[in-house]
Amino acid sequence: THLYILICRAGKGIFDEGKPDAGIIARMCKDDYYPLAVTVTKNIEHYLNKPLPENETVNIFNYLAGSRMGGDKLPGISAIAPKVRDITNFFITKFEQMAGIRMQPSLIFCELASHIKPMLNRLRSNIVVKNVLIDDIRKEYGEFFQMLRKIADEAQACYELQFIDDDEVGFITLYFARY
Repeated sequence: THLYILICRAGKGIFDEGKPDAGIIARMCKDDYYPLAVTVTKNIEHYLNKPLPENETVNIFNYLAGSRMGGDKLPGISAIAPKVRDITNFFITKFEQMAGIRMQPSLIFCELASHIKPMLNRLRSNIVVKNVLIDDIRKEYGEFFQMLRKIADEAQACYELQFIDDDEVGFITLYFARY
């Protein structure tokens, strides 16, 4: 999804034009995801037939570092860390209460947990993944977004999490909208 959005933005000429900090680049170079981010950037440049700003490589790196790498198979409930399980259940339970509906957690739990786990890693590492669809999500799923914004704030306080920004809330909203 991130790459598709990057290609769409590139087609419209919308880029993150900032210059990455040399210290950030130096730290990234030591990480296993950096060569992959460079390769992905080069492949996209080849596909688009135009160069991308350096910051787009940083964005790709951040996405890879904060994503759930390791295959498409969703973990079984027993393989999910207790904190991830608790926060996932918190979102589902609070959403049921606010929306006044009874959900079948088995349909959403593993997919949502597979987002919550890397989100927690991103929060701990201060990695921000820009959700370029956030305006569309707010427009299409405004009521869900507002409920989940409140739930995210409660989860933040209850589980002593770093701030869950609107970009993350937008991603979470899509799981509930899909359900």
